[in-house]
Amino acid sequence: MDLPDRWLAFAGATAPRGSPAEVYADLDRRYRESGRFYHTWEHVAACLAELDRAPGLCDRPAAVEFALWFHDAVYDPRAADNEDRSAALLSEAADRLGIGGDLAAAAAALVLATAHAAGPGKAPTAPPVSDRDAAAIRDIDLAILGAPPDGFASYEAAVRREYAFLTDAEWRTGRSRVLRAFLDRPRLYLTDAFRDRLEGQARRNLRASLRRLA
Repeated sequence: MDLPDRWLAFAGATAPRGSPAEVYADLDRRYRESGRFYHTWEHVAACLAELDRAPGLCDRPAAVEFALWFHDAVYDPRAADNEDRSAALLSEAADRLGIGGDLAAAAAALVLATAHAAGPGKAPTAPPVSDRDAAAIRDIDLAILGAPPDGFASYEAAVRREYAFLTDAEWRTGRSRVLRAFLDRPRLYLTDAFRDRLEGQARRNLRASLRRLA
């Protein structure tokens, strides 16, 4: 099932009113913005595939899926509030579509969890989000870190293009800081399923990237 059909199927099962097609058109415009090279529909599709691969990780799969559609809807590499604005956009869309307040609130909170700003071993969460759902969406979003080396290299090259406004020295400094922060965590992945499958490769990828940046 391609992304437009999947969205219409998802929205059709959860939205009692409004136009899911119009919401998708807005998302499509956003994910196709000219400055995006990694945070595109391809990333959303990869996240949805990860969700399909491990549905048992979630207490509320519908909330996690709703959040995944919107989690990078607003993306400005110069800004620090992308997740806040993406969550607000989800809430606006939910209101237009008549999606229940509890589901919309949970999905919006899960978008915020993809900020990855929590301390080691934690996932940011807030009512009415379960710890399991917050951990699942966080791990899904970070699955790329555990990709095979060629896939990880393509990801890094795409992110570098999104930060083209930085000099090479600025990029090396900032990116190294981000990668070291991940490596300093006791575990990159909060769910056992993702940890067992991806933790080792992710750490190898991050260490190799730091060597290149140095």
